[in-house]
Amino acid sequence: MARLFDGKVAFVTGAASGIGRATALAFGDEGARLAIADLNEEGLAETARELVARGASVLHQRLNITDGAAVQAFMDHVTGEFGGLDCAANVAAIQGPVGQLTELAEADFRATFEVNVLGMWQCMRAEVRAMQARGGGAIVNVASCAGIRGFARLAAYTASKHAVVGLTRSAALEYARQNIRVNAVCPGFTITGMIAAAGDRANIEAAAEANPSGRVALPEEQANAIVYLCSDKSTFLTGQAIAVDGGQTVQPAQPPRRQQ
Repeated sequence: MARLFDGKVAFVTGAASGIGRATALAFGDEGARLAIADLNEEGLAETARELVARGASVLHQRLNITDGAAVQAFMDHVTGEFGGLDCAANVAAIQGPVGQLTELAEADFRATFEVNVLGMWQCMRAEVRAMQARGGGAIVNVASCAGIRGFARLAAYTASKHAVVGLTRSAALEYARQNIRVNAVCPGFTITGMIAAAGDRANIEAAAEANPSGRVALPEEQANAIVYLCSDKSTFLTGQAIAVDGGQTVQPAQPPRRQQ
């Protein structure tokens, strides 16, 4: 039985853990040859071993996505080894500083944009060039619910994820006639290995209680959306920012509590 990505090549950043790892495994299970990257070399190697164990072909490299020359060099290696690029999932990101806007350090604010916006742009440039040579492709950028609504005490992260949505929409318009589709997935609160390891049960339970679905997402649920958007099942879908959040962004705002 044919799989969704038999004969195709996919590139995934942030593949050492969480949504990135789940996405890489989902692509592999659907027949893709994988190029995966992350700064976490140990986690990346573990993902690569799991992909190989499942029968996938994989190239992996520790990669700083803010280094445009390194990103392009890895992409050149990937296209040289695999013959081209068909799909890309740009998952790598950082949360950045937490606090009131006036409390944030400039260096932390810049670092958040350096990774979440500049790094994604560096990846997109290399991906688009490879897809132009291929005659088309599909890119999915992982933004956040914070890319379509505001979040207090997360100004740097929220602003960076709004920028990711803007990059997505602009690129979708620029390359639509070249058969390159660009969409964004905007995850709600998702259980990842990092969150589970931190043992932050109180925040997890609060997020679940506040969500219309009564729970939080699994990384595999975000990966399923990413894989769908890269597949031939979504060929007329581009320029969209799709919230995968259990209804979080459409629930009515709660009125402020009255002071007693």
